[in-house]
Amino acid sequence: MDDPDGDAPRTDQMQPFVVSIPDDIDLDSLSDLLPGTSLTSPSSETIVALYRLLLAQALEGRSITQELDEARAEVEKKDVELDQALQDRESMSRELETSLNSVHTQLDQMREERNKLGRIFLLHIVRLQSDSPLAASYAALQAQITTLKDSQSSSSSEVDALKHRVEDTEREKRDLVGVISRLKQEGAQQEGNFCSV
Repeated sequence: MDDPDGDAPRTDQMQPFVVSIPDDIDLDSLSDLLPGTSLTSPSSETIVALYRLLLAQALEGRSITQELDEARAEVEKKDVELDQALQDRESMSRELETSLNSVHTQLDQMREERNKLGRIFLLHIVRLQSDSPLAASYAALQAQITTLKDSQSSSSSEVDALKHRVEDTEREKRDLVGVISRLKQEGAQQEGNFCSV
C-alpha cells in the first residue's frame, strides 16, 4: 500500500540493501560466522543474526572478564593466606631459636658449675685420703656430681630436640616460599590465558 503522499515505495518494490565491504575485512571468516548469507546485500534476518552474534560475543566477553576477576581475587586471597602462614612459621622459628639460645646458656652455666664442683671434688679427695671423717662429704659431692651429669644429659637432649624443631621449621618455611612462588606463577599464567581469550 502506498504512502498517502505517494513518496514511499511499496515493500515488495524496495531496492535491496547493498553494503560495500572494504578490502581489510576477511570475508571468509565473516562467511564462517554467518553461513549461507549474502554479505554484500544482507537481508533483515542476516542483520538480526549479526546483532545476536554481537550480543552473544559481548556476553561471553563479560563472562570471561568476571571469571578473570574471580581468579585474580582467589590468587590474592591465597597470597594473603600463604604470607600469613609464612609469617607464622617465621615467628615460630624465632621463638624456637630464642628457646635454643636460652637452653645453650643454661647448659654453659651447668658445665661451668660442674667444672667448679669437679675441682672441689678433687680437693676433697685429696683431703679424704689424709682424713677419713670427710667420707660423708665425699659421698655428698659424688651425689651432686651424678645429679649434675644427669641434668646435663637431659639438657643436651632438649637442645637436640630444639635443633630438630628449628630445622623442621626452616624446611617448612622454604617449602611455603616455594608454594607461594608457584601459585604466583600459576596466577600470572591464568591471567595471561584469560587475557589471550
